[in-house]
Amino acid sequence: PGRKEDETLHDVEFTRPYALCQSEVTVHLWKKFQEDTGRTDGYFEEHSPSSDVPVCGPTWYTSILLCRWLTEKQGLPENQCYVAASTVPEEESVQLDDGNTFPRSWPFRPEKSGYRLPTEAEWERACRAGTDTAFSFGNDESLFGHYAWWNANSSRHSHPPGTVRPNLSGMYDMHGNIFEWCHDWYGPFPDGSNPTGNDDGTDRIVRGGGWFNSAVISRSSARHHEQPSYRVYYSGCRLARTLPPMEDNR
Repeated sequence: PGRKEDETLHDVEFTRPYALCQSEVTVHLWKKFQEDTGRTDGYFEEHSPSSDVPVCGPTWYTSILLCRWLTEKQGLPENQCYVAASTVPEEESVQLDDGNTFPRSWPFRPEKSGYRLPTEAEWERACRAGTDTAFSFGNDESLFGHYAWWNANSSRHSHPPGTVRPNLSGMYDMHGNIFEWCHDWYGPFPDGSNPTGNDDGTDRIVRGGGWFNSAVISRSSARHHEQPSYRVYYSGCRLARTLPPMEDNR
């Protein structure tokens, strides 16, 4: 119900096992990242009122920096999914309003086991948890508040993970609380196995809806997109990792 034109049904084959974090990145982790890297941005503070709630406002680019930092902290420098920004030629980079420069199409190595953003296909698979309904809990919108923080119950800020019901895979806040950045450029769904999105674009995918949004915005199939440099006060990220191969992961 409520599908838009860009939410076309399509087959996806997963041959590479992966895992998503059970909850979204919190202020606590984000502050550790800031302290270690010398970043001082306090944009998130108004809508992320405590250390145990998801951080609001990281850009797609700073989410990638978080992935690289956490991979290094975990002792996996050889398994970085994103190359160091300094290795990308200047003509392939973009300078943001704050003066920072990042690779425009950040080279992505999803076969590595470090931390990364999920692809759009990985995100939707994790959200659905085997369902084919509008939401991971079915089609009954009246149940939404049991599973999500949204504009009817959020009081205009993010909330700690685990304070509403998880989906069938035990994942919290796949609907609502904060939008989540995915790796992919926005565009038509690509063909093939383990899709990572289009080769180029202007916007990156965000999924799941946030505390500011309605239930229909937060459906399992609902696609949204923002410029990767854009800070949104109701969006953040959830991290993923590629796992060692298994015999069958379809």
